[in-house]
Amino acid sequence: MKKEKIGFCILHYLVKDVTINCVNSIMEKCKGENYAIVIVDNASNNNSGKELQKIYKNNNKVKVIINKTNLGFAKGNNVGFRYLKKLGCDYIVMLNNDTLLLTNHFGEEIIKEWKKSKFDVMGPEIIDINNRVYLYGSPIWTKKHFKKAIQMDKILILLSHLHLLRLLVKLKDKKENHQEVKEAKMKYQKDAFLHGCCFIFSKNYIDKFDGLDDRTFLYGEEALLYLRLKKNKMLSVYNPKIKIKHLEDVSTDYEIPNFNKKRIKAYKNHIKSNKIILEELKKIEESEINM
Repeated sequence: MKKEKIGFCILHYLVKDVTINCVNSIMEKCKGENYAIVIVDNASNNNSGKELQKIYKNNNKVKVIINKTNLGFAKGNNVGFRYLKKLGCDYIVMLNNDTLLLTNHFGEEIIKEWKKSKFDVMGPEIIDINNRVYLYGSPIWTKKHFKKAIQMDKILILLSHLHLLRLLVKLKDKKENHQEVKEAKMKYQKDAFLHGCCFIFSKNYIDKFDGLDDRTFLYGEEALLYLRLKKNKMLSVYNPKIKIKHLEDVSTDYEIPNFNKKRIKAYKNHIKSNKIILEELKKIEESEINM
């Protein structure tokens, strides 16, 4: 009997060694499993995409695709998603390149969970560089919340231009460093709001969609995915038995080492994404009124 196939989609940008480490972790934690890896280079301008093609040219487990332009997070990942879908993968793991798999028999654990819950999308436990577990939950789903977020990002852009933001961040960090850090865990959860550094899609989702909502360039993917799942009555699951490590922001730190430029770019993308989320919330509100 043929083993179910796990596809791994890794969006690469600029930092070659980080992507290689991610691939190595997949190979180590999926030994003996039926898997395929696609690396999508999002038009890196340092030739790292072509270097990765050379590194993996004789590896039949790994395919490297080079995008002609930087498509952003959602569209870039969707290139790899569609490739793995054509390969006939039963599950697709959309994984940031700055992550490492920590769970042995990673693919087998995914299959076990699907047999138990029949999830459409699953998220793992995520451990940060300080070995703390990410704590995340459902957001506040109101138009007022996202309108406030847009206004706040506009203020933060202004502070960045005035070179005042770094001081605010330092004061915030200083305050947080004096607070006791408590170890916390998230429990297994259905109807979960999942973190974007790792989405695990089952055949149910793969058959219905070609990846993520591609209207955003960066940020907001988690919220739009959550709304899509709710709209289509599909199940999301958070499973802490499956674990990854997230090194976070390696590519953007490499591309934009300047603090203010990095923050301004981030806030502008936040604003664009939050406007799209607002549009979706309005559509949902209108459909509920017309029911």
